[in-house]
Amino acid sequence: MLLHHDADGLAACYHDELRLLERISHIQSAWDVSAVEYLQTRGTVPSGAVTIDIIAELLPEDDAKNQLLRAKAQLADLVSRIKRANLANRQLIARTLHNIDYIVELYRSDGEQDVTYHNPAARYPSAASSTKRFESRA
Repeated sequence: MLLHHDADGLAACYHDELRLLERISHIQSAWDVSAVEYLQTRGTVPSGAVTIDIIAELLPEDDAKNQLLRAKAQLADLVSRIKRANLANRQLIARTLHNIDYIVELYRSDGEQDVTYHNPAARYPSAASSTKRFESRA
């Protein structure tokens, strides 16, 4: 999206992310309520946050407990991969911003050239740059 200058697509992606975060929040709240209710049916009053480990301790040794612990391990692995990807993206963004700052400084040091943005896919240069060329020839 960024490479193709798709601002509308980027905005749609951002709004989709906000909707997903809201859904995650609702699911997390429902899980918290269900976990507390489950623990209360087992005669346990939770103190603090209810974790998968606490629930797994109450389950008998069977496939359900093993399945829950496997799902926990898979989620932990997924979160770890997302964190690594997030760190790589942050580093890429930081390097890109540094390069942009460097380029802007290069342009700014030259008094003859205006720094303006134009779409690289555009067929014709902006009116400002053609006016500057015209004035320099006159």
